[in-house]
Amino acid sequence: MTHGSQIPTTVSRYIGTVLLLLCAARVTARDPAERMGVTQPAAPREVRFESGNVMLAGLLRVPGSPGPCPAVVLLGGSLPTAKEDERLATVAAAFVARGFAVLTTDSRGTGASQGEFDTTSLEQLAGDAAAAAAMLRQRADVRVDAVGFWGVSQGATWVGPLAAERGDAAFLVAVSGPLVSPEVHVHRFLAGRLRSDHGLDDATVERVTKARHVLWDYYATGQGYEMANAAVDALRKEPWFGSSGLPPTVTVPSQLAGLPERTRTFLAQKDFDPLAAIGRLRCPLLAVYGAQDTQLPVDEYAETLRTLGLRAIAGINVEVLQGLDHDLRPALGGPTDPNTGDPFEVMARWALAQVTGQEARGAT
Repeated sequence: MTHGSQIPTTVSRYIGTVLLLLCAARVTARDPAERMGVTQPAAPREVRFESGNVMLAGLLRVPGSPGPCPAVVLLGGSLPTAKEDERLATVAAAFVARGFAVLTTDSRGTGASQGEFDTTSLEQLAGDAAAAAAMLRQRADVRVDAVGFWGVSQGATWVGPLAAERGDAAFLVAVSGPLVSPEVHVHRFLAGRLRSDHGLDDATVERVTKARHVLWDYYATGQGYEMANAAVDALRKEPWFGSSGLPPTVTVPSQLAGLPERTRTFLAQKDFDPLAAIGRLRCPLLAVYGAQDTQLPVDEYAETLRTLGLRAIAGINVEVLQGLDHDLRPALGGPTDPNTGDPFEVMARWALAQVTGQEARGAT
């Protein structure tokens, strides 16, 4: 039996199928000085810090202004995020221009960071982010009370709230973050692909989703092999089967221990509830979506967060930016809002207002 593709082959990270489905924002790299109208800050510097028993590598950008400054740790999406990533450098430029120190890191097991990439869980990623924040607080040029997080996609609403909770965050900016579990998100993504690429009707899509759900429950619990095998077998000869997210063969119970490590990691946290994590936040949250995002149900998510914000401890702000897509780039043919401005500058300005308010309150 083959068990290397039990979760769709588009997967390349610990959550199996989710990996390539939640890409980090593909922002267009622009010259920071030209875009922000400010002088270039000092060159980024390499830093190292410990998270548990591993050493992680980061790149620290600091503003030119004197004195202790606020700081932000950038959390990428599901793909390996290098500390030199030009996409995140654009985000960093906006924050540096507002007086923030900004840290980007190599995910554990990538670049100069130690650890194992494929088996890193959401909890471990959050722990790494909290360790990064702790390292920043130890610096004389960083304000201890003003370190926050910025995250995109997976880093926004899966890792972000956990990191904010562990890292005693001053704020969290969450960009294009899913509000459902990893399993539900993958089901929705694959359902959309089956409809758009193969023209399947709702009833057929529901059959595929149910088969995938039964399969993953079997893989997670070791119970229900016959039912899972029958569900997959009933669809195996369909011309669109290769896009279904189902394996060509179902691993027998005696071989479940041979499932890829990243698949086992995904199965262990497939039911993670981001809304519960967001509801525990003790720092203000800014959730940002592009109105023309075709990967997420933006209107549904915005309404959910606004409702949750009515009882949130520290407050939830939601911004839906017209004319922008999932990656906050201009959407082809989409309506634009001349008042939107640069989305990353909007976020940096909001974050600055949070830490300025904290500083003012602390002084009274």
